[in-house]
Amino acid sequence: MKNLKLKTLVLGIASTVLISSNAFGATNNNRNVQVNKPVAAVKTKAFVNKPASAIKAEAFVKSAKIIRPAFNYGPNGGPNIVTILNEGGVVQKDDVGYVVKEVQTALYYYFTRPGISQDEAMDALIFDVHSNNFIDGVDGVDTYTLVSIFQGDYGLKQDGVVGRDTWNCLGQWDK
Repeated sequence: MKNLKLKTLVLGIASTVLISSNAFGATNNNRNVQVNKPVAAVKTKAFVNKPASAIKAEAFVKSAKIIRPAFNYGPNGGPNIVTILNEGGVVQKDDVGYVVKEVQTALYYYFTRPGISQDEAMDALIFDVHSNNFIDGVDGVDTYTLVSIFQGDYGLKQDGVVGRDTWNCLGQWDK
């Protein structure tokens, strides 16, 4: 019962923050943003053997650590992931654009595939993968955390950033 209350509290806080950040982020109409190359690697603790609610809370706290300024092409605009990666860029938390929708689509198919484990099914529910609003083109806490979980499943560095190595594994799920 205590874990359920904690999960509910974390989801409520994260939802409030996401709604607030989306409302304020929607006012940014800067279309002249360049794809930036990563400046430095971000070191984070691994999410191994932690419940999804703890991962989400930890991701929320660490979300201030970014590799470069986020880009905002609008939910449907901007280049695709191949272009971003070929220019040496990455997809990270707070990015907005078509490229994020590609990542979210791949995550959707990965976390809703047949034969997933009970833990993965729980992650999909906690992070609302089945919602019509999941593939929205905004790399928020849910996308960041699911990327980190995916990276752990594939033995990659769990930093929530989609670079070339992560996309080589995740891209097969982008249908």
